[in-house]
Formats: sequence, structure tokens, C-alpha cells
Amino acid sequence: MGACINKKSLITLALCGMAIAGFAQPFIAPQCYTSIQPIDTMVIDGQANETSWKQVPWTTNFVDIDYANQAQPRYRTRAKMLWDSANFYILAELEEPHLWARWLQRDTIIYWDNDFEVFIDVNGDTHHYFEIELNALNTVWDLMLTQPYRDGGQAIFSWDAKGLTTAVALHGTLNNPNDLDTGWTVEMAIPWQSLVETLPKKERALANKQIRINFSRVEWTTEVQGTGYQKKAIPEANWVWSPQRTIAMHEPEFWGLVYLHPGNTQPAELAAIDTTSEKLRQWMYAIHRFQRNLFIKQHRFTQTSKELPQPIDYQLNQGLVWQLWAQPTWYQLQVVHTLDSTQVWHLSHTGKLWIEKLP
Repeated sequence: MGACINKKSLITLALCGMAIAGFAQPFIAPQCYTSIQPIDTMVIDGQANETSWKQVPWTTNFVDIDYANQAQPRYRTRAKMLWDSANFYILAELEEPHLWARWLQRDTIIYWDNDFEVFIDVNGDTHHYFEIELNALNTVWDLMLTQPYRDGGQAIFSWDAKGLTTAVALHGTLNNPNDLDTGWTVEMAIPWQSLVETLPKKERALANKQIRINFSRVEWTTEVQGTGYQKKAIPEANWVWSPQRTIAMHEPEFWGLVYLHPGNTQPAELAAIDTTSEKLRQWMYAIHRFQRNLFIKQHRFTQTSKELPQPIDYQLNQGLVWQLWAQPTWYQLQVVHTLDSTQVWHLSHTGKLWIEKLP
């Protein structure tokens, strides 16, 4: 279901459709990262002294969550990723001149502090994905989402990433407004056992897998009051690795792609985005958002394809075979991959995306 592929195997999907005014939106190219395996024992202490971390590149610097907002974040944020059969490893570096944090109780709503957040959807179907947040005190909030909130998803606050190990290194002094700090570093090891627990056993193999991930950083504007910091009464900034359509992290169709390379050296050809497949995915979810909004307003889904966002809105060309079935309380979209007629993409009214392989 992912579309982060080796550059040598780039494919093109041919699609067709008629544009309907007002439905088009810019295609948002997701970020892509090749994650390799460590060459030494990983010690989760926030120091990143392992050779393994030194040999892998940083992601691109984080950007504003809203794709339309081109303003650069005030402070740099970037990350690295590694994996092995036991864990997915993340290292993040956050510039910050004023280190502060308050929450100490696990599973507190951490984003009321400045925080670093991880979102992971292992099989990319937008269902049963995971969110992990932590602040500069290394206080963790981890939860599972049954599906996005727009689709009636429930947040399972009682879910814990069993065996999760996190560490924070502070480059300065915490909650002290009398000096300037440099920032903080986050390091974590997330056990795969927790991340694949909802998947069928046949889908749990990791090598060569592509997983959907995004990172978010919440940054509040503060002012000094007495001997501490006080948040100003203005909205927080949200900075992400892979830009979202709007200020909403819970649209997993826009998250970045991470390719799990089965080796401990960078491959000669790094993973690259299959742009056409990503356009197909975003077009299908544009239809889904249209259908959800229609249902909220009129308590029905449409079966009239001309009412919907069209493939041409996403710069997709001729050759598409697609069908839409709809009743007042449900719909299903089906798209045949034009270069592989045995591959059929499905999207239902629940927002779940899956690919069927025909004989």
C-alpha cells in the first residue's frame, strides 16, 4: 500500500476523469526515508553516541503543519530512524532557547507542554495507528486510534507500547528563564510487538516493508512571569516532518513513508516516492473527505461520480477503471491499477484503504 519505492522501479499509473470546479487541491508530496539496521548495540539515553546514529542522515527539517503556510519554523527540528527485528528507533533533535515542561504523570495530555510526537501506521490503511508524545521531562503519553476522528475513531488511552524505552537529553537548564538554552534531544525504542499487534500474522514481516509515519512538534509561545514561563493566549505552532493538508495530524493519508531496508549500510539507490501512486491515494481520500462532509450535512453518501473530486484534479491521466457503490449509510470505491490489473485498490466509508491481489 506504500508508494516509497526504489528509484529503479518507478512506475506510472494512468488515470482519467473530468474536473469538477472547486474540488481540486494541490498534490502534497510526502517525505520519504530509508531506515537501515544498527551496527552496534543501541543504548537509549538521549546521547546518540552509537556509531549507528552517526552513519545515517537526518530527515529534512520540519515544516509548518499546514501545507499552504510556507513560513519557516522559528527553530529547527529533525530526526533519524533505525530498525531491527525488535524495535523501531527514533532520534530527534529540537532547537529550543527556552526549555520548559510541567507534566510528570504518564498519559497526561502532553501537548499542553512543548512536545515531540510520533504517529505510526504500520500497514498504511489509516486504521489502528499509534501516537506517542513526550515532553522535555520525558513524560510519555501513548495511545492507539482505532481510526481517524473524522471517521468516528476512538482514542484508546489505556493502550501502552509495552517495552517502550525513551530518553531525553537537555542542552541547557529546564524551567529557568534566566539563561538561554540550546535545545533537547529525544531518543526512543518502540517495540514492534506493540506496533503490529492488530495486524494479521501474514502482514507482520518487516524487512522491505514500507510504513506510514509522521512526526510533529508542538511549540507554544511563552513569556517570563516571576521565576518561570507562562504560555501566551495564542495558538500553538505545529511543525511536522511531512506536511499535512491542514492543521490536522489525524489525516494519515498525508504521512511520510519509511522504507525498512534489510541491511546495515545505506543502499546504493535510496527509496523514492512513487508520485503517481501517491496522487492516486490522495485523490481517493479527497473523495472520502467529500463523502464524509456530505454525510454530515445531508445524512447520505453520493453514488454520482460527477459530484466527486476527479482524477484530473490530481494531474492523473487517461486509463483509469474505477467504480463507486453507495447507499445512504455506506459507500465503497474501487480502483484497478492500470499497469497491473490484478491489483485493485479499495476504500470504504470507514476510511479504510486496502489492496486486493487477484489471481
